[in-house]
Amino acid sequence: MDWTPDQIFRSYFTELEHHDIPHVVLHSYQEFPEVIHSDVDYAVHDGDLNRAYKILQAVAANGGYKVVQTLQYDIAAFYTVLVNPNHPGRFIKMDRSSHYTRNGCSFIDVEILLEGRRKYKGFFVPAPSSEFIYTLAKAFAKSKDINRFIPYLKELWQAEPERSEQLFAEVFGADQGRLQTWFNRPAVEWLQLSAPMHARNRFGPAQRLRELHRRLHRFLQPTGLRVTVLGPDGVGKSAVISRLQTLLDPCFRRQEIIHFSPFLLRKRNSAVVSEPHARPARSTVASWGKVIYYFLDHWLGYLLQQRLAIAKSTCLYFDRDFNDLLIDPTRYRIRNSAPLVRILSHLLPPVELTFVLDAQPETVHKRKRELSIAELERQQGLLRNMAEASGNWIVISAEPGPEEVARAIWSNIVEHLAKREDIRYKPNRR
Repeated sequence: MDWTPDQIFRSYFTELEHHDIPHVVLHSYQEFPEVIHSDVDYAVHDGDLNRAYKILQAVAANGGYKVVQTLQYDIAAFYTVLVNPNHPGRFIKMDRSSHYTRNGCSFIDVEILLEGRRKYKGFFVPAPSSEFIYTLAKAFAKSKDINRFIPYLKELWQAEPERSEQLFAEVFGADQGRLQTWFNRPAVEWLQLSAPMHARNRFGPAQRLRELHRRLHRFLQPTGLRVTVLGPDGVGKSAVISRLQTLLDPCFRRQEIIHFSPFLLRKRNSAVVSEPHARPARSTVASWGKVIYYFLDHWLGYLLQQRLAIAKSTCLYFDRDFNDLLIDPTRYRIRNSAPLVRILSHLLPPVELTFVLDAQPETVHKRKRELSIAELERQQGLLRNMAEASGNWIVISAEPGPEEVARAIWSNIVEHLAKREDIRYKPNRR
């Protein structure tokens, strides 16, 4: 099977009903499933969150998709990405939750969201009053421009005024007055509702404990990724990484590129190195000192920047890394340092995937003539040998254009993410 995202959508919500799992698609549903231009936010009972995930896994498999990422971004909210491995542009982002919680507050109980739900194009959406209170609370919780929501909020309120008033009083407090009055006031005055909304809905001790557990889990099992792309000058690393970022955008919250080193110990020189082999090498003692400096810089970068970044679902791309000291020592003006580099490289936190871009030296030399064909042959041969000796190094032909090369790397990363997801969220563990 090779489904489109709308087929995944239809099948999934049909299966939820078939398994007696009540649901509501919370917002932006008017164009679903024909046009899915955003995350699909939906709510189920707290006890159904795990069951719903199992069904999502099954639907993904039936439709030829892979579940590549699940991110728990709140105590009762999970963001899951499904990707079609045969079509990079085919993906769907499913955001399941129960109670609406955010900013250390529990604003809306899931029973409120499910009560009075309505059938809409084969799936369910909230009652107008439920959608009203959800939309209003979410606008304040995410600090959105309330002015652009007021017309739609008024429409929802008018559809179910009595229950909307009741829910407004529960979330914001009875002392905030009636909605009729608020809709006659300018949008700027609505902002004063945010403080009492947060104050009266703070987490209790049990919820704070769940939040602590969630944060610890995110840190110990980060949803981000560290990827290295290696290869000599002229092989096309920068162009490939740029295209890879576009392909992988649905899978991560953020993406960043690191050029060789984090450079925490000194300011990076932003000038382009046009002749990397032109300057003379340092002495052996100075070379070893430089290697140790780079080693410490990589470790500090990991501890102070990268570890937290991958916990926040960031994909980090290394355009060269510490191993480049071994591959191209002349670029870094070091000598007699290979044994030290090999030892220290094993003491660094491992990068999850390393891709070696491989091409004929003559082809690379035509693109960029900074290195001789003999030097290119030496570097490519060393890279192939290093890849053979490592389980997470993958050689990718760089002979095709950047689009095809990026697509090949994307396929490997998608497969890696799917395997990682399967290990972390096996159905029999839920």
